[in-house]
Amino acid sequence: MFGLPYRITSTVTELDPDKVVEWRHPLGHRWRWEFVALSPTSTRVTETFDFRNAGPIQSLLNYKLPGFVKANAKGIEATLRRLQARYS
Repeated sequence: MFGLPYRITSTVTELDPDKVVEWRHPLGHRWRWEFVALSPTSTRVTETFDFRNAGPIQSLLNYKLPGFVKANAKGIEATLRRLQARYS
C-alpha cells in the first residue's frame, strides 16, 4: 500500500465463475470484477471499488483524506490495461 509491500486477508463475498468475483477488505470496502463475453475471443472486464458501506466518518478518514479513492481509480485503470495487454 502506498508503495510499501503488505499482506492482507480478504473475504470472498460473491463468486460466479466466468461472470463475477467480489471480495471484502477487513475495513469493509469491496472489490468486484465482472466479466461479460462479447465474442469467443473478447471479454469486457469491469472492476469496481465500493466503499459505500464504510459510513461517513470512516469514508472521510480512511478513503478520501489519504487520497485512497483517487489512487484506486488510477490503480484500476492500470490493472485493466495490464489485463488487456496480457490477454489481447
